[in-house]
Amino acid sequence: MMEWLDHLHAHWPALRNEAGTKRARYPQIMLLSSSDRDEATIHDVHVRVGAEGELKGARALRIAGREPIAVEEAWIAGADVVEGGRQLVPERVIHRGQHGRSHILSRPSGAVSPRRSRMGPSTVRHIEYTRVVTETNDIRPALVGWLRSQIPDATEIRVSEPRKPGAGESSDTQLCVIEIERAASLECIDAVLRCAPRAEGPFPEYDLGLQAHVMRSVGQTGMVPVPEVLWLEEDAGVLGVPFLVMRVVPGDAPLDRPAYQAEGFYHDASREMREHMWAGTIEAVARLHALDWRELGGGIVPGSRAGEDPARVSLDYWTAYLRDFVKEDPDESLEVFDEARDYLVREYPASRRLSLCWGDAKLGNVLYAPETRDVAAIIDWEMAIIGDPEADLASLHLSDLRAQDLAGGARSGTPTADELVALYEKASGGPVENFGYHLVFATFWRGAVQLAVMRQLRRRGVPIEEAMFHDNFPMNQLRKLLGLSGP
Repeated sequence: MMEWLDHLHAHWPALRNEAGTKRARYPQIMLLSSSDRDEATIHDVHVRVGAEGELKGARALRIAGREPIAVEEAWIAGADVVEGGRQLVPERVIHRGQHGRSHILSRPSGAVSPRRSRMGPSTVRHIEYTRVVTETNDIRPALVGWLRSQIPDATEIRVSEPRKPGAGESSDTQLCVIEIERAASLECIDAVLRCAPRAEGPFPEYDLGLQAHVMRSVGQTGMVPVPEVLWLEEDAGVLGVPFLVMRVVPGDAPLDRPAYQAEGFYHDASREMREHMWAGTIEAVARLHALDWRELGGGIVPGSRAGEDPARVSLDYWTAYLRDFVKEDPDESLEVFDEARDYLVREYPASRRLSLCWGDAKLGNVLYAPETRDVAAIIDWEMAIIGDPEADLASLHLSDLRAQDLAGGARSGTPTADELVALYEKASGGPVENFGYHLVFATFWRGAVQLAVMRQLRRRGVPIEEAMFHDNFPMNQLRKLLGLSGP
C-alpha cells in the first residue's frame, strides 16, 4: 500500500472486545533512542499478551513533523540488550523488564544504523497507556487444508510459520515456505501471502481479484516483470479475508520509513547506480504503458468495464472518493482539497492518451535485484486503472518529493521533474504534455487518502493533533502548486 498509509491501515486494526481477549496494563513505557535529536515521537502503543498475561510484542504509532508516519512492529529482546547500554541492538526491540516495566528501544530516522555503530547514550520518555489486543491465530492449518484442494496430486503439504517482511512492509503481507510432496518429488516454494485488510482501510473496497488479474495479464506479455500469482482465493471463508499467494521475487524495495533518500541501499548507492535504478524504472513503466490496455483490462480493471468512460474514470473515482468516503458530509468544506478538485475538473486535458496505469507508482513499489539493481519486479497493483500514463509519472515524482522532504534533500542521481520527463519521453517515444496537471492530481489523491486514514485513526481513539489535519506534506504541496496561502 502507499508509503506510511500502508503501515497505518494495515498495522492498526480496530480494537474490539472479543472472547479470549486479554487486558493488560503496563503503566510505564520507556522509549530509548540513540540520539538526543529524536524527531519522531511515540504517541500510542498496542501490546499483545499471551494467555498468562506475558508480553508477546507491541506496535507503536510514530509521529514526525506532526504527521502519523508509521505503526512500528517490535519484538522481544533479552534483558542483556535492554540493560547493556552499548551493545549492538536491532532497530526496534521490546522487552518486559522487572517490576512490570516494558522498554521500547527505537532508532530515530536520522540516527546512524545500529548495524554500523554501537548504541550511544539514550534519551528516555514515558508514555501512559492501556490497550486491548487479540492474539493472532495460526492460519497454517486452514491454509494447508485449502492448498490440498488446489494441489490434488500432493501427498503432503507443509507451510512454515508466516513472517512479516522487513520494516516498511504492510502486515497483510507475509512470507512463508510451502513444501509440496508428490509421489516422486519435493517442491519448495518461497511464497508471499497477501491478505485483504481485516479492518477498515483507506479505500471503500480492496479487490485482490483485480491485482491477480493485472499481474497475470501483464506477466504473460513478458514486457514488464511482475510477481507470479500462484493461487487466488476470493472467498473470505478460508482465512477470514480474501487472499492470494505469489512466488517471492528476490530483490529489495526502497523503504518509505526511514525515507530511502535518507537511509538504506538507495542512499548508499553511487550516483551512477541511482541513475540506473531510475532509468530502469522509467523504462519498465513506459513498456507497461505501451501494452494494449483494451486486451489487458479484460472488463476487470476500472476503465475497461462496461459503461465506463476510460478517459474520465480516474478523475471521477477520486472526486467521488473525496465526497463520499473522506468527507463526513458531502457538503463539508475541505479547503485545499475542494480547490484542487475544482482545478482538476476545470483544467481537465482535452486530449489524453490512455493506457493501463500502475496507479500507486513509486520507487517503494519496485523490487531491485540485489547486485545489479535492475528492476526485478513491479509490485502493489491494487490501484491499477485505465488512464493517462502521465499520472504514473507524476505519482513517481511526488512520492520522491515526499522522500526528499523527509530526508532534507535528494541524493545525487535523483532526477528532477524535467529530467524525469525527459527520461520518460526517451523511453516511450512520445511527448509529455500535461505533467503539471497530473502532479496536482497525484498530490490531490494521495492527500485525500492520507486525510481518510487520519480521520479513521481519530475515530478509533488515536490522539492526533488538529494541526496535523491542515499542516502536512500533501496539503502544503497542493498550496504550493495551486498558489494558495496557508496553512
